[in-house]
Amino acid sequence: MQKMIGFIGLLLISYYSQAQYGCTDPLATNYNPSATINDGSCVYPPTTANAQYITDLPTVSETSGLAWHQNQLWTHDDSGGPASIFLLDTATGKVLKTVVIDNYPNIDWEDITTDSNYLYLAETGNNNGTRTDLKILKIAFADIGNDSIVHVQAQAIHFNYADQTSFTPNTSTNFDAEAITSIGDSLYLFSKNWGDHHTKLYLLPKVPGNYTVSPHATYNVGCLITGACSAPNKKEITLIGYTNGLPPNSMLWVLNDFPADSVFNGNKRKISLPYSSVWQTEGITYTTASSYFISTERINQLSLPAKLFRLQQTWNQPSSTPLQTVSSIKIYPNPGTHSLTIFGSITGLQYAIIHASGAVLMHGKFISDYNEINIRSLAKGTYIIRIWDKEQVYLQEKIVKE
Repeated sequence: MQKMIGFIGLLLISYYSQAQYGCTDPLATNYNPSATINDGSCVYPPTTANAQYITDLPTVSETSGLAWHQNQLWTHDDSGGPASIFLLDTATGKVLKTVVIDNYPNIDWEDITTDSNYLYLAETGNNNGTRTDLKILKIAFADIGNDSIVHVQAQAIHFNYADQTSFTPNTSTNFDAEAITSIGDSLYLFSKNWGDHHTKLYLLPKVPGNYTVSPHATYNVGCLITGACSAPNKKEITLIGYTNGLPPNSMLWVLNDFPADSVFNGNKRKISLPYSSVWQTEGITYTTASSYFISTERINQLSLPAKLFRLQQTWNQPSSTPLQTVSSIKIYPNPGTHSLTIFGSITGLQYAIIHASGAVLMHGKFISDYNEINIRSLAKGTYIIRIWDKEQVYLQEKIVKE
């Protein structure tokens, strides 16, 4: 047994001695192709995503959360609204079904998430930091019938924050929470910090009861987080939020490649939403692993109803836009069949050829100002070549293998 333990120890020592920490995402500006373990250091260029307007939500004035389950879209009103969940027609925004929760009022419902068997409602709005009745409501899909109006009873997961010691009214509280998502047997609750514009992650079990929860992690998002969702079939969480000002500026934080439940220890990419100067973004849900629905609240001052948008993840594909391109770098032939010839002031620079999925297929370092790269092994198609050093990316350009 001691020999076996010693052998395992030697294997671990060998593994960690060979492991290299760094940025492992080829889409980052500081990508390190030699890194084998992501250390969460990836840096990304400023990115803007354009969402497609779908429809107004005339009967849900303060849509505060979204959840996509079995090709159906669920939402609910914010504080003071009816104690109901609504199934929406995603083309027209009309309410197809109303699920009334008979045993709990809507004090300040902020977000909604699902798993295979349940809906979870975050009764966690706490704008002034005074609430002592925070809870997650749990509703079984089995209790939701086929009628257009259904009445159900909810179970409650009660909790309080271990790090909150004062309940004096405070407009800069860091104990509001408006974003929740479901992963495995846990609920991930993200705070909306009015005071420091960070977000704290709290983990809650899905079993009804009374819990005291401590912050699991904290990150400076620079905004007020209002919604969260987790991707199907891949390890990724997206947060949505906005800056506290006029006009508000909305953004996403896409979190992926993180170890276990340490969601802020992996890649953290900020995506700006250009339409956000008019509407306050609130709800978000994945519909596929690379697309979302987003909802915005009604703005009474401008007579703007709540709205529904669709957003596609375009930022996770290699861009063909050159970054700080050096005009002296030339690539030919392009399209190419057997090899690429690359020349210019490139001695010592690194290169990578990247598939549309983000996978690095080839990489290396230029040993002179005139180089050939054999591309016979590549399948026919379109790729991205990136040329960089530790200081900056010099070229990022589309290449075609014929």
